[in-house]
Formats: sequence, structure tokens, C-alpha cells
Amino acid sequence: MTRWSNPRHGAAYLAEALALPEIADDPVLHAYVLADLGLLQCAGREITVGLANQEDGARLIDLLPHDHLATDERRTCWLMDDLFESVPAELVAEANPRRGVWVQFLGFAGDYRRTIAEGEAHIRQPDAISWQEPFHAIARGNADAGLAMAYALTGRPDDALRASQRSHAGFERVGHHGMTAWSTAFQLVELNLRYATTDLSERHRLAALSGSELKRASVATTWTFPIEVLLLEGQWMQAHDLLQDADEGFVRYPFSAAAWLAYNQSDITTAWRRIRTVLAHGPREEPGNSPFAWTIGLMGTAVQMCLTAGDLQPAREWVVAHERWLRWSGATVLWPDQLLLRAEVARAAEDIDAAVAHASASLDAARQPERPLQVLSAERLLGELQMQREEIAVGSGHLERALGLATACAAPYERALTLLALAELWIGIGHTDDARRLLGEARAICVPLGARPALGRLSALEVRLTGVSG
Repeated sequence: MTRWSNPRHGAAYLAEALALPEIADDPVLHAYVLADLGLLQCAGREITVGLANQEDGARLIDLLPHDHLATDERRTCWLMDDLFESVPAELVAEANPRRGVWVQFLGFAGDYRRTIAEGEAHIRQPDAISWQEPFHAIARGNADAGLAMAYALTGRPDDALRASQRSHAGFERVGHHGMTAWSTAFQLVELNLRYATTDLSERHRLAALSGSELKRASVATTWTFPIEVLLLEGQWMQAHDLLQDADEGFVRYPFSAAAWLAYNQSDITTAWRRIRTVLAHGPREEPGNSPFAWTIGLMGTAVQMCLTAGDLQPAREWVVAHERWLRWSGATVLWPDQLLLRAEVARAAEDIDAAVAHASASLDAARQPERPLQVLSAERLLGELQMQREEIAVGSGHLERALGLATACAAPYERALTLLALAELWIGIGHTDDARRLLGEARAICVPLGARPALGRLSALEVRLTGVSG
């Protein structure tokens, strides 16, 4: 597993090895080395070429006889990541072990339609295959991991959970601790935080399990503890420290979370650096060569930063790119985010009617199926927009619902942002005592986080409050 500490170095080594006669002239070694070269290229963030090499390697493995792994036990142990101490002499590879890895990285890249088609075809193998047998558990486990990603981002959380649980069980059976840790982290971030954010007991169970599995896997330097949990729960300093220690060259580095944190602490230079590391061509970047779920989040942060700087046209360009990527991927559960970005741009352009229409559509979309954090964001924005329309009762209702969700989701920063919106509403109608109380609570949340943009907004509201009180 040392290859994971520096996947690009490992990929360079395998690229050289492909040219060696003892590998080039050996159909088994050539096929597996080509597939593994693609795997490490994907891990080193060269996803497009890596997926092509994985697909070519998997195709060559399909052409090999089923008993091709039974000829050399030492070589076979190496090909299977040394997960087995010994290999049965009669081992028959009825399921291609590298095709499942390819499906997993298709899911990681965000081509969810193809991931589902290829993944379901892979696991729909002849009934004679025993998926419980350790060797085939690996072949299916990776495919299930890819399917879980695709199902989660296309609005099929129950299917995603079943696929992830199968993947976890299969890799636990063979002692592949890195993948069991990944499966648990996936369930925590993509299923619990996305679909069941208010289920705090399950969040805490998965968080504890994820932490212990990462330690067991000894991959903490490259696969950090799910940063999204720390950000949601207000543990920003711990998140910052983990991000500083993690390897930015590894495909699983959470660039989206890192950029979001930097922006919300007013470190604009770092936030843009994170974005440009992945999206070197800005909004012109095409999908497929970076981890989709994190890259799409970078685009949202880019929109927010442009709007903060008053750069409306670049913000619009990022929104268009965000939509293009969503349509390419089929990630229907992220459509509410697209609609909210449109609403934010419309508000910046002072088109409040269009902003309300987009935010209302976002709220409707976030409920099919229910995703609490997206509902929260839509409710809060609608509250702010209705406040601008001077529809105080309607706006207050949206903001109170957002506040209740922030509490239920144990999301202090989301609560602070909603408190600021409510305080602004109360200031506008002269309820100064209520506004002062809300601003005090918001400050108590934002100061330890170092949330400087929110604190700047808070200070401006305090100035307004003083003027109203005076």
C-alpha cells in the first residue's frame, strides 16, 4: 500500500515497467500493470487518462483464461494487493477484479449514468459466481462503491446505502481496511449528512467508526477524517489543521471543503488557489478529469466569491459551468444548489422576482427526496428575499423554519447565518431587543470559528441597530 503515499511516483514506475520485456511479453502482467497504472493515475488526479488505461487493462483481463491467477501464487498475491496470504491452487477469476475498480473511479469522476450501467452489468454476473468468496468480494466491492456514489448523487439513497454496505462487508471480509474506511466515510458524508442530517445518533456512530477505521487503515495522511462533518458542526480549527497535514496531490484531498473554509474565514487568496488547483481553466474546465462531487462544490464557492467582490459577469460564467457539469453527470440531487446559485446572481442583479422564483424552485427540488441542508439554505434565502420585498410575515416564516433546521442538524454556522438574517428583519421593524439578542448569539458562534465575513455583516447590523435604538 505504499504506492498510495505517492501515487504519481507509483504511476511513473508502472509506466516504465510496461515497457520491460518480462511484462510486455506476459499477457497477465501486461493487463494488470496497465489497469493498475490507470488506477494510480486516477489517484494522482490524472483521471481522464487513468480511466482510459483502466478500461483497456480491464478489457485485456476479460480476454484471459479464468484460471490465469492460479499459475503463480507469489505473482497473484502481488496482483491482489497482498490481501491474501496464500492463493488456492484452483483459483478461478470468473469476475474481473480490475473492472470493479474502473467502475469505482467512473463514479468518482462523476459519470453517473455510465457508472450505473457498467456497475450493474458487472455485478449482474452468472449466478455461479460466489460473491461471498474473498477473491470475488474484491471484484464486486469496488463496483458497489462506484454504484453507491452514483446512486447517492442521482437521488437513490436506499440503493446507495445497500451498495455501500455490500462494499464494506466484502472488503471487511478480506481485510482491505482502506476501502472499509472509505465506505464508512461515504455513508457519513453522502448519505447521513446529505439525506439524514437530523439523525445525529447515526452521524455520531458513523463518525466514530470512520475515525477508528482510518486509524486501522493507516491512511490518515491521505484520507483525512471527513472534513464536512467538522465544518458542519463548527469544528473549523480542527478541520483547518487536518487540511494542512493532508496531501494535496492525492485524489481524495477535499479541495471543495478547503476552499469553502478559506472563503468563510476571509482567506480569499487560499480559496482561489484551491479552486485553480483543480479548475486551472476556470469555468471553461470540462468535466471528467477531477473528483466530481468536490469539484462541483468549488464552483459554488467561486460564485460566492465573485458575488462578494461585485464581479457579476464572472459569477454568471461559473453558474453556467456548474449547470453544464450537472447535466453531464446526471447528479440530480445537486440541482437545488444550481437553482440557489441562479437566485443569488439574480439578487445581485437586483432582479428579486427572478431570485424568488429560483429559490422557490430550489426548495421544491430539495424535498424530492428530502435533503435537510439544501432545504435550510433555500428557506433562508427565501426569507431574506421576502424581507427585501417587505413581506415580513412570509420572510419570518421561512427564516424560523431555517433556524429550526439548523438546530436539528446541529449546524452552528448555519444557525449563525440564519440568526443574522432574522436580526436584520427585526431591526427593520424596530424590534431592537430581539435583534440585539440574536446578534449576541450569532457573535458567540462566529468568533471561535474565525468566520470573518459573517462577523463583518454582524458588525454592520450592530451599527444599524445603534442607529435605530438612538
